[in-house]
Amino acid sequence: MRLELRTTADLERLRSRAGRSGVRGVIDRLEPRTAGTSLWVGRLDRALRACGCTGGAGAAFAALAATALFCIMRRPSPSVGLIAAIVGLLMTATLIGKAIGLLHAEFTLRRALVELTDRPPTAS
Repeated sequence: MRLELRTTADLERLRSRAGRSGVRGVIDRLEPRTAGTSLWVGRLDRALRACGCTGGAGAAFAALAATALFCIMRRPSPSVGLIAAIVGLLMTATLIGKAIGLLHAEFTLRRALVELTDRPPTAS
């Protein structure tokens, strides 16, 4: 579900995890419409949809590159233990990368909410 942002109450709803449940994006209906508001709403929208996959993929790639470099430099003899260690390293790196990606998305979401709720009031 995409949440239409019209008031600061809509933004306040997104502060808690329970309020974000089921929300997969936002539609910008905030007034006044400024470039700064649009920028932060865009960041908020991306943070709501973030799953951490890019961080996980990056960490897995780095671990795979490090493993390949190790194998080229040391030329270890293939064994079940070596293969298990490599698989364990890749899985651990992927999970850590995903967790870091999710934490980054959470901090980005919180920063966007602060920036949007601390806007100056509109002149009527």
